[in-house]
Amino acid sequence: MYLVLYTDLNKDGNLDVGAVNSGSNDISVRLATGPATFGGSMNYNSGADPRAITSGDVNGDGAPDLVAVSYGSNNVSVYLNKNDGSGTFNAQTTASVGTSPQHLALGDFNKDGKLDVVTANTNSNNLTVRLGMGNGTFGNSTAVGAGSSPVYVATADWNKDGKLDVAAVNNGINAGTYMVSILLGDGAGGLGQAVNIDIGSNTVPRGAVVGDFNKDGNPDLAVAGYGNNTLPVLLGKGDGTFEPVVSLNGPANPQSLDSADLNGDGWPDLVATTSITGSQNVSILLGQCK
Repeated sequence: MYLVLYTDLNKDGNLDVGAVNSGSNDISVRLATGPATFGGSMNYNSGADPRAITSGDVNGDGAPDLVAVSYGSNNVSVYLNKNDGSGTFNAQTTASVGTSPQHLALGDFNKDGKLDVVTANTNSNNLTVRLGMGNGTFGNSTAVGAGSSPVYVATADWNKDGKLDVAAVNNGINAGTYMVSILLGDGAGGLGQAVNIDIGSNTVPRGAVVGDFNKDGNPDLAVAGYGNNTLPVLLGKGDGTFEPVVSLNGPANPQSLDSADLNGDGWPDLVATTSITGSQNVSILLGQCK
């Protein structure tokens, strides 16, 4: 399993689990049966080598659907929720994207009230945007250049103009260093030219998470620096640019990040999953006022 999501898939008030299974070319859904307990796995075929999964209502029926991206078949798979309270899904429909997609995100890039999809395509060094039709399908694809080997995409309104923007985390060396690419949305489904931000020559970034880490009202980005055990943080200025990168000391080999106020002090904290030979762990870094 590469990425896992938690959301209420059958609308019973409990968080359920969805996951991608790279080795068996499918996704799994497990419905919550109580606090931290889950029923059996329901599996649905995907494309080859699925790498990431997300959820959103892509057909406008009020129920969360699932969308997964498959590295080996260069497509996204859409699973429409049957919306009958069972937490089950229809078989996949697919839409092609770029070469070797690693990650995806949903968002409304053209402000029509319908969810669109953006993917990070590692081996074509670009992103694919496909605009949602509102019925669970996506329109024509548009390729947008990113940095070298993008592996993760995150969405936010970086310049606070009311139009959704994108950050792409690049796992390939560009001019001797690793970069995060910022692409500003035009509100019509398009993304502007990538502006690359240096996050360090030994970072080897993996995942990222958006949050307002300094509580100034502007979205920020934290990155998992797998290569040098750091968490580079890009503090947004609210105009599409960022303060100089601050690299926090992280756990060993951080792979993915999430954020929430875990201790109730009003400051967002970071949760990092780590991968060390023979074990996988979760590390927590508490946010604080500086």
